[in-house]
Amino acid sequence: MSIRYLILSDLHLGEEDSLLTNLKPGVDEIDPLKPSPVLTKFADCLEELISPETKRPYLVVLGDGLEMALARFNQAAMAFERLIEEFLVKRALFQGLIYVPGNHDHHLWETAREIQYSDFLWRRKPPGSELPEPWHISNAFPSKEYHYVPSPFIAKFLSRFNSLDDFFVGMIYPVFGLIAEEEKKIICLHHGHLMEGIYRLMSKLRVLLFPDEKEPKTLDQIEKENFAWIDFFWSTMGRSGPAGEKIESIYECLLVPATFKDLIKRFAMVLAKNLDIPLVPERWEDDVFERVLGKLTEKEFLPERSKEERSLSSDSEKELRWFIEGPLFEEIKKALPVDNDELAQYKFDFVFGHTHKPFARLDKFYPYRSWTKVFNTGGWVVDRLELFPVYGANMVLISDAFETLNIELFRLGNLNKPKISKVKSPEEGTSSFEKEIAKKLEREVWQDFVEVVQAAAQVRASHLRKRIFGS
Repeated sequence: MSIRYLILSDLHLGEEDSLLTNLKPGVDEIDPLKPSPVLTKFADCLEELISPETKRPYLVVLGDGLEMALARFNQAAMAFERLIEEFLVKRALFQGLIYVPGNHDHHLWETAREIQYSDFLWRRKPPGSELPEPWHISNAFPSKEYHYVPSPFIAKFLSRFNSLDDFFVGMIYPVFGLIAEEEKKIICLHHGHLMEGIYRLMSKLRVLLFPDEKEPKTLDQIEKENFAWIDFFWSTMGRSGPAGEKIESIYECLLVPATFKDLIKRFAMVLAKNLDIPLVPERWEDDVFERVLGKLTEKEFLPERSKEERSLSSDSEKELRWFIEGPLFEEIKKALPVDNDELAQYKFDFVFGHTHKPFARLDKFYPYRSWTKVFNTGGWVVDRLELFPVYGANMVLISDAFETLNIELFRLGNLNKPKISKVKSPEEGTSSFEKEIAKKLEREVWQDFVEVVQAAAQVRASHLRKRIFGS
């Protein structure tokens, strides 16, 4: 049995806080023309993991692969190129790339879907035709190659390497799902941002300002209302010159409570200047926005990744259940039109990232009778002032037989060697796939990797403290 999909998220390539972005020695400045020590060592580990005798897997980047809010696009692209060299050119580890954008690289999806829409009009709609409204999500359960949305940027960027000219690249957004009808198994992957209220802010503002309105319940409706907000603030500001460079200070303000109220006040003034509220005098609009944003602050504005007390806060626990049993359930029903009793017989696994707080656990969700395995892939960024072990990165493997394994790669401040998370229902045994992967994780290269990670993390935490509090 071999690895079919290898899943990573929250690489944030190009951002100086990312462990996978190379820094110049001794300074808080990136050097994207060289691979970071963590990237090189991790590539060595993957080479040990992916045996040359087996069929090469697909690499799934589950969102926030390229940093497009906190880094200039050329910096993100150069850091991405270093990953391509290490993973695909020097080592040829993967047979294809499946890219599932998140909030920080959402613009890659916007570009891809707009080009796909224009290609559709060119092929199918002659002049004078009635044109359909552009779509906002892709097929969540691709079964054919043409179900994947082409990413012109990534495909052409990779084809600059002669060996990657025909390399498969496909984009899916916001959910990448797999259905194995014979095995009665469903696996769904989502970056995780749509489970957090701040990324549905336009929907929430509409409901607060117009109480008779309700929040959208399908992925398409959610994305349709919020895509412009996500794209503007969370995915393209790194390309906005001096203004974009200030966005990083906004993110870092979220780490320091004393600066947060001032941040809300300034943001309310910007909204009041650009948006008109019906029946509210212009001189009062900034106050209205500040009150509305203040009401949303604790629940919606403080990102989950800033809450270090536990792997998932109580509010995010509710959002996770809402997402799986609501919008995601609707997508599954479209792809698998069976009644709920038959659907209940399927096993269901869910993988997400976004929070930078990895975990692996069992849970129960409607309508499935079996235990659900829930994996969070964590992140590769040091964006806290101290190295708390709640932060770190996981890697999820999916086998040819649709078995999922979660690998704990590292926890910040912890030198433990990577291991498989023992997440399984009471009736499950240890498969041959798990035994094979566990044996490979015993090799010394994995311990070397963790030591390189911890050294790099200390440096980035130090740089962050200097940026916030001064030298």
